Amino acid sequence: MRCGRTYHPHRCGPVEETVMNAGEMVDYLAELSEKLGIEVRWEGLIGDGGICELRGKRILFVDRSNSLDTQLDVMVIALSDEPIDDVFVLPEVRGMLEAARAEKRARDERESGRSL
Repeated sequence: MRCGRTYHPHRCGPVEETVMNAGEMVDYLAELSEKLGIEVRWEGLIGDGGICELRGKRILFVDRSNSLDTQLDVMVIALSDEPIDDVFVLPEVRGMLEAARAEKRARDERESGRSL
């Protein structure tokens, strides 16, 4: 994980700012999933993946043959509806999850407007 020095407006002095690549983000989201009680499985899938419930367990399936960028997109979209208020999430990742959540809501609103 690469780090750079930056100044946080609510603290005195420099703090470390993380800048993660796609592989590190995928690993971080896998750890976050586990903290949220969601098992992550890397499988050869026909689709890209997502969260489902199987035998009472929540599982995030990720297609291991996809690029890291696609795996990252699948994980962000799948986890964007999860409650993360009580879990520490790096600001960079929290921003991605919130953006995906907002995009889903906007898409749902557009689609519900078309069905009327």
